[in-house]
Amino acid sequence: MASAARQPPSAYSTVHKFGTNERLYDAGGAVVTGWTVRDLEPSRDTVPGYPLAGRLWQATATVQAVRGNVTPVIPDLNARSNNGQNYQVLWQAFTPTG
Repeated sequence: MASAARQPPSAYSTVHKFGTNERLYDAGGAVVTGWTVRDLEPSRDTVPGYPLAGRLWQATATVQAVRGNVTPVIPDLNARSNNGQNYQVLWQAFTPTG
């Protein structure tokens, strides 16, 4: 996952399990965002206009303002595997189930 500070992926050394809350800090700690990603499963959606290489997965992401005014930056959301591979959210692709 990425924060508004736009740090490189190598700056995030922690991999959290699905369903646990990950807190992101910005503005010297004045803004704290809590992200929870859960219910990872294969998707049956098609993505018109985007050729897919491999399997498409879906999950539910919940954002909570822990401190300050929080604006989620959905295009910066990534899932990272234990081996360090990043999988970016397809925010620009609309599907029937959202």
